Amino acid sequence: FLEATEEFTNTVPVLLGTNRHEGEMFVYSVWGGRMGLIAYRSLVNLLFKTSAPRVLRTYKHLADPCRVTNDFRPALSAILNDYMFRCPTWRAANALYAVSSGRGRAPVYVYEFALPTRLQDFPECYGKACHTAELPFVFGQVDVIHENYTVAPPALPWYSYRRLVPGPDRERRVAEMMTLAWTNFAKTGRPAVAPGLLAGVGSGWGDGWWPQWEGSVGVQPRRRKRRSMFATERPRYLEINAENQVHFQQADCTCEFWDQTNYVY
Repeated sequence: FLEATEEFTNTVPVLLGTNRHEGEMFVYSVWGGRMGLIAYRSLVNLLFKTSAPRVLRTYKHLADPCRVTNDFRPALSAILNDYMFRCPTWRAANALYAVSSGRGRAPVYVYEFALPTRLQDFPECYGKACHTAELPFVFGQVDVIHENYTVAPPALPWYSYRRLVPGPDRERRVAEMMTLAWTNFAKTGRPAVAPGLLAGVGSGWGDGWWPQWEGSVGVQPRRRKRRSMFATERPRYLEINAENQVHFQQADCTCEFWDQTNYVY
């Protein structure tokens, strides 16, 4: 990451985000069988070199449950998700906000796509939001979504559950919201949607506007002075799911760790 300079000011509205399970596709497509502890540690050392011991300590809480199945692919997937996608996105949003402050600043909007889906040829992504799963929703390809992305009963993964259990079409609702938001953003720089499509914390989220990412959040170093661990300005982002929830971004020790490494080894 390059450091922001005083001469640079962001004047272009930005919409950025990630999927909740970006790392799974990269790990499971390369490692087809179970990944034992030795292989897991070896890959972490290969990828992160001198930072590997700290990476292993940071993700120990996710690796320990993998000992039951002797398959550490879920832990490595979480590492790659944070390192390659989630944490760099939060950092970029904070940096863009920092150089967009002041009167007439360009807005920054952040999302996390978390709708449970499935991907053909990737059974490990069943019920998750893996890499590229959001694309047909952005382009409003409802037929493609129903055919290839709808989460079906595990016994019949190819068979649309809508033929078995009638109910509200959440995939269509999410696709309509995303298509409208992305289209409006391209037109106006503001991802506005129809009233009632957004919900979440506080009042006013249901009027169809997507709140801007404002401020930054992180763990504060002055714990001994009994100061709050959270920044006074807490950014908001949109979780794209069946309910489309607006959330406050919380202090994240994991992303703090990656930011401290500056993603360089």
